[in-house]
Amino acid sequence: MNKKRTSLAGLGKYALYLPFFAALLLTADALGQQYETMQAIFSVDDVLFNKDRTTLVAYPNKKASQYVIPSSVTSIRNSAFYGCSGLTSITIPSSVTSIETGAFQYCSSLTSITIPSSVTSFGQSVFYHRNSGLSEIHCQQKVPVSNVDLSFSGVDKTCKLYVPKGSLDLYAKAKEWREFATILEE
Repeated sequence: MNKKRTSLAGLGKYALYLPFFAALLLTADALGQQYETMQAIFSVDDVLFNKDRTTLVAYPNKKASQYVIPSSVTSIRNSAFYGCSGLTSITIPSSVTSIETGAFQYCSSLTSITIPSSVTSFGQSVFYHRNSGLSEIHCQQKVPVSNVDLSFSGVDKTCKLYVPKGSLDLYAKAKEWREFATILEE
């Protein structure tokens, strides 16, 4: 049985660039899809939003350590703050209803976050980081958001979860929320 062997030798010196071009094509394709979805991107102080400023698309990694999301924002896009290791404080306004997958992944300096009661949807691994610095999560929802499948994966479950008075039992029984070792009312 004679099997034909495939070789990259014919590419010569350009074979070294193959991984780079493959990554570039994949990135361009992903950006193209995101562009079609977002229709237009608008920048305010290097922070990217959709054209009507209701969706925060991306926050630069080297930007300031503290950020207040504008009140026009209703959605925080997939991986919007990804890798912002210098981000220590974020203020999420009550206009936000959706925090998408990986929005705060690898924000290792973020120690505390308040999730307003307006948030009704979480993507997966919103706060993922193996060595997450989160020590406090303040949830203002009286009833736990139910679609939190793996939203807090990677967050140390010794992180304190603060919930509104009268809702401790609901959080203690709710999927994913019940995994926090300490749930306190405030």
